[in-house]
Amino acid sequence: MISLFGSTYSALFPWLLGLIPLVTLFLIYIYKHRGKGKRIVVSTILILKNIRSKTEARSKFFPPPRFFFELLILLLLVLGTAGFFESLNSHKIIMLLDNSFSMSAEDVSGTNNFFTLAKDEAIKILNEASSGVEVKVFTTSPNLKELTRNWENKKKAIELISDIQCMNGEDNLGGAIESLLKSGEGKIYVITDKAL
Repeated sequence: MISLFGSTYSALFPWLLGLIPLVTLFLIYIYKHRGKGKRIVVSTILILKNIRSKTEARSKFFPPPRFFFELLILLLLVLGTAGFFESLNSHKIIMLLDNSFSMSAEDVSGTNNFFTLAKDEAIKILNEASSGVEVKVFTTSPNLKELTRNWENKKKAIELISDIQCMNGEDNLGGAIESLLKSGEGKIYVITDKAL
């Protein structure tokens, strides 16, 4: 994924994007090594067989306007082949945190509980998101609850996540996920200790 001008872009075959520098270098090579034919007058066909035209590479590369047009066409072909597209919902994130009683259990090391680790993971995801991302934060226990009044920036969302506490109740995870999927508003991240 590539973040550009506040939007996020992806490719179905991202490895094909590696052809972009190769295509550019190939086109430069062609333009640098194309020579102009030199007219030679010969007297017989036999002498013509022994003449070889040599193409001299240009010491400095000054591309004509046609070079940029052809480069643009080749780049568009590479992007089209790679399946380059804008991820329309990637700038909207729904963060669903399981704050049920089971999340208060300590991890293997005994230094943190699962919910502390869950909040750290949620904050890490938001920190790695693009600067223009919009976020909604939900908790699952005792019922599905939205902590954000509307779409918030990631700084505000991180502040809300930091203040969430575990509740002495069930997770209600299945119903919460089903409800958020029906909204279809953005990319959903579910942070829980349960297997999904």
